[in-house]
Amino acid sequence: MTERTSDAVHTTDQRIEAVHRSMGDIVRKTERGMIESHQVMGLTRQVEASIGGNAHLVDQLSSASAALRSQGETLRKSVQMFVLA
Repeated sequence: MTERTSDAVHTTDQRIEAVHRSMGDIVRKTERGMIESHQVMGLTRQVEASIGGNAHLVDQLSSASAALRSQGETLRKSVQMFVLA
């Protein structure tokens, strides 16, 4: 009976150690996943900042284009009265 009890305790210890290793693996993978998630969030913020900067540049280009169009129209009207001979 003592031998059976000893075997049962040994088997239980082995199973507990296996569960402990599995839990350790889960914790490490969870920590790695959290680190990678934070990295992705950082990259996402960089992309959002870049998009915001690009949108600002598009607005500036649009304003510059409208100003050039207006200047071109003014120049066209000014030159319109000249006749080529």
